[in-house]
Amino acid sequence: MFFFFLITILPVVGAQQGYDFVEEFGVIKRNWSIVSKDGCYGIIDKNGREILPPLYDMIEDFDIIKSDWAIIHYNGLQGIVNKNGEIVMLPQYTDIEGFGIVKNNWSVITKDECFGIIDKKGNIVLPPEYDFIEDFNIISRNLCLVSFHDSYLLINRKGKICSEPVEPLKLSLLLRPQ
Repeated sequence: MFFFFLITILPVVGAQQGYDFVEEFGVIKRNWSIVSKDGCYGIIDKNGREILPPLYDMIEDFDIIKSDWAIIHYNGLQGIVNKNGEIVMLPQYTDIEGFGIVKNNWSVITKDECFGIIDKKGNIVLPPEYDFIEDFNIISRNLCLVSFHDSYLLINRKGKICSEPVEPLKLSLLLRPQ
C-alpha cells in the first residue's frame, strides 16, 4: 500500500510544481527530494516547499566534503549548500576538496587554476591565488609551504603568512639537512 502511495504521490507533487522529475524522498536528505526542471536541479521538502530552486547543473550528496554540506554545481563552478538549504558559498570555484587534506579544518579551493583555503564555516583562510599548497608536516608540523608567483611562502596553522617570499633555489638551500 505504501509503495503504491509513494509511486502516485511523487508525480503529483512534481506536476503541481511544474517539475520534470522528482527523486524519491530521503535519498539526498531525510524528507528532501532532488527535483529537475528544464535540465536543472533543485531540492524540495516533503510538503513541496522549495529548499533550493532548480537552477543547478548538479547537487552532490551531503556529508562528502563535510558533515551537513553538499557541493552544488552551476555553469561549471562549485559552491556549497548546508543542511538547512542555505548557500554557504555561491558557485565560484572550479573545485572544492574535502576537509583534512592540508589540515583537518581546512579545504583547498581552486579558482582560475589557483589554490586557496576555506575553513569549516566557509570563511576564506587563504584567497585562491597560489600556484600550489603543500600540506602540513612536509616542511614542519606547524608550517605549510605555498607557491606564489615563482617564489615560496610559509603559512602557519592559523593561515597567516610567516615568511618573506623565498626563491626556489634559496628554498632548497634552507630546507637542505645540515
